Amino acid sequence: MKVKKRDGRLEDFNIEKIHDVLFWATKDIKGVNVSDIEINAQLQLHDGIESTKIHEVLINSAADLINENTPNYQHAAANLLNYYLRKQVFGVSDNMPSLLSVIKKNIEYGVYDKEILNLYTEEEIEQLDKVIRHNRDYLFVYAGLQQLVDKYLLKDRSTGKIYETPQYMYMLIAMILNSNETDNRIRSVKSFYNDISSFEISLPTPIMCGVRTPSRQYSSCTLIDVGDDLPSIFHSNTAVGYYTANRAGIGLNFGRIRGVGSKIRNGEVVHTGVIPFLKMFESTTKCCTQNGVRGGSSTTHFPFWHKEIEDILVLKNNRGTDDNRVRKMDYSIQFNKLFYKRFVEDLNITLFSPHEVPDLYSTFFSDTDEFTALYEKYERSRSIFKREISARKLFMHFCQERIETGRMYVMNVDSVNDHSSFIDPIYMSNLCQEITLPTTPISHIDSEEDGEIALCILSAINVGAIRKLQDLESISYNIVKSLDYIIDNQLYPVNASKKMKYRRSIGVGITNLAYYLQRMVSRMKIKKLST
Repeated sequence: MKVKKRDGRLEDFNIEKIHDVLFWATKDIKGVNVSDIEINAQLQLHDGIESTKIHEVLINSAADLINENTPNYQHAAANLLNYYLRKQVFGVSDNMPSLLSVIKKNIEYGVYDKEILNLYTEEEIEQLDKVIRHNRDYLFVYAGLQQLVDKYLLKDRSTGKIYETPQYMYMLIAMILNSNETDNRIRSVKSFYNDISSFEISLPTPIMCGVRTPSRQYSSCTLIDVGDDLPSIFHSNTAVGYYTANRAGIGLNFGRIRGVGSKIRNGEVVHTGVIPFLKMFESTTKCCTQNGVRGGSSTTHFPFWHKEIEDILVLKNNRGTDDNRVRKMDYSIQFNKLFYKRFVEDLNITLFSPHEVPDLYSTFFSDTDEFTALYEKYERSRSIFKREISARKLFMHFCQERIETGRMYVMNVDSVNDHSSFIDPIYMSNLCQEITLPTTPISHIDSEEDGEIALCILSAINVGAIRKLQDLESISYNIVKSLDYIIDNQLYPVNASKKMKYRRSIGVGITNLAYYLQRMVSRMKIKKLST
């Protein structure tokens, strides 16, 4: 059997080469067997196979053997993938090229930002080259490394050519985010590099994919409040396009928009309702991919008393037609104490079009008692359109859609505002419903004065990777310092979002807490036994 090499040469198939690679990949790993990987792979080998394909077959063969009884094949598969990755990127499995040569070559390719060589001297880059620990590539298990290859390492997504390996990625991120340090910059870069390359800090997609490239928008979350007029609707839609194309997830607030059938210009035009506009925003979100890494996504917010709430609840389900469904968006329904009180007492609620009760919308988020008084006043009014439905029926409908679609969120607006960090009212959350920031509707994307698009930059501390609790201080310092750098140095594709520079909103989460607690419990048990 012949094998086709990377340079096009044909040579005889040599089983010993496979043996050598597999024995290397499985060395010191318990519970894995070279023969099992070979047997699983042989069925897929054929005459004239490319050497790269052989390696892919070995990786897949090892990955196929991963299960709850033989979990350590994830380490063997990761080792094989690392070997393959280095061969693909640099043509070597060891003796990695210098950091400076990688930077210069990737600047020539247009992949790295040429500003890097203005930020750092060649002498500094050579110093940092000595800091890189390429053996940390082998800390990854297979699933983690494969995700890094698929999503985060810079590549030409049309040809599949990859330009870097994990440690170069981590070092470049550390260099950029610490480039404005004046007091021992090399030490700062080293500290941050160690935190992210040893997985103590987890960075979000916009930072992992964007820092070190000419694209400089790193905010994870964009919150866009849509007003009840065409300029606000259309400019908000444009902002969605810009931020989706720049890797951000989108939170939308549609709660201000009037309901279907409402009068426009004293009845000259009848309003089409929210669904046609939601379909427009859905198309904008989905027509832009986030740098080829993932598709655009958005979550839209509505108050429980909106005139179209019953139609909104079913927009994601599989019944109906494309004309009356908007399935590629997620929805957040906003409730408060008044709703839950009527739910418990099995009473009706009343639905309104927001434009007919404008003060009701603002008090919904700012003052529960005032909202209740106004709500009951409008219920008694005979001059506005309204409709009653059962609170329990609506909530059961909501629960059913939540169960069937899996993506129907709850936002309890009085609780959110009671516990908010801001004096300004909170009208909405983000794509994943994890943050709250003040927003106001925009009238033009280029206006810095009128309206506010909220942004948030995210990161997380992996407490499961921390050896000592005291390490949290330096890790937290590194996170906040790096995210603060991003606020001042990222690009703002929409001027209406530049108030971020005053809000300076960052979000730092905790991951792997259960593992950390279990590890602490185990240590306490061992200590107790030893004493």
